[in-house]
Amino acid sequence: MILLFTILATLLSAILYRLGGMSVKDAKRYPPWKWFPEWAVNTKARDIGCALIGTGWMIAFLPAVTWWIHLIGFGLLFGALTTYWDWLFGDEDNFYMHGAMCAFAYIPYAIATGAWVNWGIRIAVMAVFMGTWCLIFSDDYVEECGRGAIIAASLPLLLI
Repeated sequence: MILLFTILATLLSAILYRLGGMSVKDAKRYPPWKWFPEWAVNTKARDIGCALIGTGWMIAFLPAVTWWIHLIGFGLLFGALTTYWDWLFGDEDNFYMHGAMCAFAYIPYAIATGAWVNWGIRIAVMAVFMGTWCLIFSDDYVEECGRGAIIAASLPLLLI
């Protein structure tokens, strides 16, 4: 069950992350994106959508945690998804920091469960993956789908 749900969450997160990075003009030119409604081709598709997927996954597989931990985790991931840390590192996006902070956003779960090592491992994995992924690939489609996918695909690390 966890494998199937993680695969589904990974695919949805990749799609929503890409939708959040596209312009409406780009979305209208390329299948399958041209079939999405215009309102979905918006940065909030990424910010809200990926945060909801992560929160839904955590609710499904960590149900003993109180509701407000999930709410805080959602809010922190939403916030982390809204920045590439240009204000700190200059005009160039820092995907290493973006990945690290998207993973760091789940600190409420580490506090609630005591799974500090798992949380730290996920931070390292997401930082290295997102930064390296974007060094290897220069195509926005591949970059954004990969970054969105790792957000959900790395969630099982929190349960090991």
